[in-house]
Amino acid sequence: KCELYFGKSAVEYLIDLQKEKPSELAYDGKESLGEYGTDDNNLRFIGSNPNNYVEFNNDYTYKGYYSSSSSSYREYNSYEECTNASSYNYNCEKRPSWRIIGVMNNIEDEYGSIGSHLKIIRDSIGIYSWDSTDNYSTSLGTNSGYGINEWSTCAIETVLNENYYKKEAGGICYNDKELKLTECPKWESIGLNEEAKSMISKVKWNTGAIMVTSIPSRMYSLERSLNDGLCAGYGSRDRSYNVRIDSKPRTTEWLGYIGLMYPTDFLFAIGGESRLNCMKDSFDSLTTRTDCGESWFNGQAFTSRDFTITPVCHMGSNYTVDGQSKVASAYKNIFANGMHIQILGGSASDASSIRPTVYLNSNVKIEEDASEDYGSVTNPFRFTVD
Repeated sequence: KCELYFGKSAVEYLIDLQKEKPSELAYDGKESLGEYGTDDNNLRFIGSNPNNYVEFNNDYTYKGYYSSSSSSYREYNSYEECTNASSYNYNCEKRPSWRIIGVMNNIEDEYGSIGSHLKIIRDSIGIYSWDSTDNYSTSLGTNSGYGINEWSTCAIETVLNENYYKKEAGGICYNDKELKLTECPKWESIGLNEEAKSMISKVKWNTGAIMVTSIPSRMYSLERSLNDGLCAGYGSRDRSYNVRIDSKPRTTEWLGYIGLMYPTDFLFAIGGESRLNCMKDSFDSLTTRTDCGESWFNGQAFTSRDFTITPVCHMGSNYTVDGQSKVASAYKNIFANGMHIQILGGSASDASSIRPTVYLNSNVKIEEDASEDYGSVTNPFRFTVD
C-alpha cells in the first residue's frame, strides 16, 4: 500500500497565483497588450517590488547602509564582509539573492523539447566586462581592444558556464578594454551547488541583435531574430553603421545553462497604471517618462547598469566609433521628478553588473504556503523537486 501526492509544478503555481495577484503577475501577450504584446504570451512578475524572491543555491545578499539613517547602500557576499567594511556597514541585512522573472513559453531544451520554463535571476556577482580583446593584429581582428559581441565565445559566458556553474576556482575576468584583467569572484563560495545544478535546464538562448530605438514587442522579436552582432540582416545599414575590425563569425542561437537577462525581461517587468502605454514607446523615449519607471529590475547597488545577453546593431550615425562592437545594458537613473529606465548600447569591454540567469526544469515545484507574504524578502518561495 502506498500514497501518492500530486503537487503543482512551479509553472502551474504561478499561473494560479496570477489570478490572485494580477498587480504582481501579468502576461506579455497580445491578449493583454494588443499589438504591443509578444506571440509567446509569457507570464512575468511586474511592478516596483513584487513578492518574487526565492531560496536558491543557498545564496543570500547582504546590504550595508552608509549610515544608520541613510537609504544609500552597497551589497556584500556575507554578513561578516558587510559588518567589517570600512563604510556602508550600518544596518547590515540579509535577503535572498534570486528572484523569479516569470514563466517563459516555447523554450527549447537540449533534447529539442519545447515547453514552459520558470526563469530566475540572481543579484549581481560584481562588475565585469562582457568581453575584451587586445589592440594588436590577429587573424580575427581586435575591435581596437573593445571586445567582440559574440555571446557563445565571450569572456563572461566562459566563466559563468565553466567556473560559476562547476563551482571551480580560476577563470579569466576583465573590467576594461585591451584585456585589462581583474580578480574573478570566489566561485567556490558563490558557484552553483549540486542541488541547484539539478534544477537547471540546458536550453537554447536566442542572441539576435536588437536596435535600442525599437518598441518592446519589436525588440522581443529582434532578440529572437537572425540579425546578428555584425548587423547582418539590417540591409543597407550594414555599411553605414557597422564598420568592424574583426572578422569573427556571429551566431544567433546558443545552447547552455547560464546566461544573462534579455533587454525585454527588464522592460516587460514594468507595472503600474501606465503599463500598456509604456509598451507603446521606444526604449529611448522612456528616458523622459517617470511613469514607466515602476520595474523591480532597477539595477543593483554596484552600478545602475546591468549587462544583458543581447548584442546591439546600431543607435545613431556614429554608433560604431573605433570599431566597437556593442552589447545592450539595462539602465536606471533616479532624478528629482522620478525614476527613468532605458536600454543602452555600450562596448563589450565596458564594466557593468553581471546577473546570472537560468531556466529551471519542468519538475521543479514551489512549496505550498498560504502566507500572504509568501515570496517576500522575509518569506521567499521554496523549491522542491520530484
